[in-house]
Amino acid sequence: MKLKKVISDRWTFYTPCTEDGACELYSFLENIERKYLADRDGLIAKLKAAATNDMGPQLFNTDICHFVDEENRIFQIRHRTIRLLMFYSTKEKKAIICAAPFIKRRTKTPPEELRKARDIQQQ
Repeated sequence: MKLKKVISDRWTFYTPCTEDGACELYSFLENIERKYLADRDGLIAKLKAAATNDMGPQLFNTDICHFVDEENRIFQIRHRTIRLLMFYSTKEKKAIICAAPFIKRRTKTPPEELRKARDIQQQ
């Protein structure tokens, strides 16, 4: 699995891509329904804010950014209906892997999205 740099400043955010360069995160953000465009833009703004701040994702309160799987240290950042599951890199300081973007339609994080993030983390 290849990683593609999403944003880089004080913190670096990466997303997994296939060998041919296709990335789920980019595809999700580019093809999002019109009614979610403001939510998408808000999420991107939060990622940029985290990347440019020494605190990284800890910049945000727990309503915006919190662990959804404490054992595997997978957390989510959100803006309104859009969620992005992430985890800290074990190979690079101040680096985060953006694993699974989705639109939250239920009260709990969908198990299939958590499985996807765990699989990426193991790879």
